[in-house]
Amino acid sequence: MNTIVAVIQLIAIFLVPALILRFRNGPVTRLAGPIGTAYLLGMVVALGVWLLNLSGVEFSLNADVGEIGSYVAIGVAIPLLLFGCNLAQVKRLTRPVVLSYSALAVSVVLVAGVTSYVYGHRFQDGRALCAMAIGLYTGGTPNFNAIGMVIGAGADTIALGNLSDMIIGGLFYVFILLLAKPLLRHVLKAPSGELYLSGEGDTVNMDAMADFRLHRGLVRNLLLALGCTLVSAGAGVVVWVIRGGTMTDFLVPAVMIGGTILGIAASFWKPVREVPENTLAGQYLILVFSFALASCLNLSRLSSDFGRIVLLLGIITVGSFLVHMVLCRLLGIDVDCMLVTMTAGLYGPAFVPAVTRQIKNDALTAPGLICGAAGYVIGTFLGVALFYVL
Repeated sequence: MNTIVAVIQLIAIFLVPALILRFRNGPVTRLAGPIGTAYLLGMVVALGVWLLNLSGVEFSLNADVGEIGSYVAIGVAIPLLLFGCNLAQVKRLTRPVVLSYSALAVSVVLVAGVTSYVYGHRFQDGRALCAMAIGLYTGGTPNFNAIGMVIGAGADTIALGNLSDMIIGGLFYVFILLLAKPLLRHVLKAPSGELYLSGEGDTVNMDAMADFRLHRGLVRNLLLALGCTLVSAGAGVVVWVIRGGTMTDFLVPAVMIGGTILGIAASFWKPVREVPENTLAGQYLILVFSFALASCLNLSRLSSDFGRIVLLLGIITVGSFLVHMVLCRLLGIDVDCMLVTMTAGLYGPAFVPAVTRQIKNDALTAPGLICGAAGYVIGTFLGVALFYVL
């Protein structure tokens, strides 16, 4: 019976994310987003297991299948997402964009650090979540999850953190679209027609790609991403043999950090970088991670930690926004530039075009996409660094 459950669970872990991408234009996915939908469906499975046990039926999913599946998925997803980052494009950003995005990074690090000292110590993994939030709000969900694994946050904490971000992030995104510019234009200067990007380029929002086809270049990149993961895992094993202790203490951090470094290095190889499906394949694996993790969530902890995590991420989100606003005022950054760079950091490249359309400033679309891609690169390192500094 246990073997049958494990096989069904493994099939679902890879099938459900594929169905989410296949029907990503459906009402639920449009409302919650692909990652949010993966977590919601995983929560439905976890809720079903919890209700069965409450009714007296002893049933549980295989935790090893969920954890191992999620570890492998995120380990391969990170290099794939980084393969599509053209870091050379960063040189095309003009001074206001660089200053605004840098101000956002400083704001997030400062607010997360203060929150860690003031509130993060009050519950388990609170300080870990502050470090993870740095990756989340300068890069995106992949950075949040990677940092959690590097610093040893519990699987329940990572899942609840993602669920909390869905709530806080969804509400704050509505604020950005509808209220942020009318309010901020009384504090920040209006756009004056200055350039945000120098030279000509062909920046594309790879996060928004809809088509997916398996071809030689993609197969090569999938194998290369797997190779990055295996090499990093091997380095972790070597460190474990030298240092002793528990292998997972070195294996998981090595996979996350090594995969990030190798993914960045491979992105400079043009044939690897220019495979259009890199990001979509990486996003699929992020969905695998999300569903696998959420489906194994221990709902008995939900009532005790969920409210605290929502509050913590809410403090960091709003606090970072306020500090970023003050810094942009001091630096003379215009309101549109602040909003787009903030969106690129807090939400990633996929959300930038909607904001630039809403504020009617298409000149910031390409700079926003470049900032979002750069965030994938720096987010993990910033979060891990703060955790160990604290």
